[in-house]
Amino acid sequence: MKKEAVLSLINTIDDCAKDHKSLLKVSSKLSYAAHTINKNNEEERIEVLPVVKRFSFLLYEFQDKILHDSTTRDLACTFTHEVQKWFRYRFLGDEYPFSPPVQYQSILADMNTIEMGLGVCMLPIYSENDSLDDLFF
Repeated sequence: MKKEAVLSLINTIDDCAKDHKSLLKVSSKLSYAAHTINKNNEEERIEVLPVVKRFSFLLYEFQDKILHDSTTRDLACTFTHEVQKWFRYRFLGDEYPFSPPVQYQSILADMNTIEMGLGVCMLPIYSENDSLDDLFF
């Protein structure tokens, strides 16, 4: 099941035509893969799969802005291909042995850049019990 979901995702990203229909398909496949693949307490999966879910949501929610702003479209397209490489390496390494590993920290940083480009940066919320020291140290 996991392998089939990843292969379907990879093929959908390869076929993406940078239009509404393709963007919705990629969003759907990313969401499906991120929801169905078990994290197995692996640090990379625990970190990356929620980012993939968030990116899937952003693709769907901001599809008009992504398609009409070339900078945002390029960021989203590049990020999509990085996520594709991550899935390919993590789950299909035996079928794509020459695919270089994608550092998951890079995926996390790139997601922050995309969120800034879309104007939806997620800042941590602190309670009144937190001190200033907790914010900076």
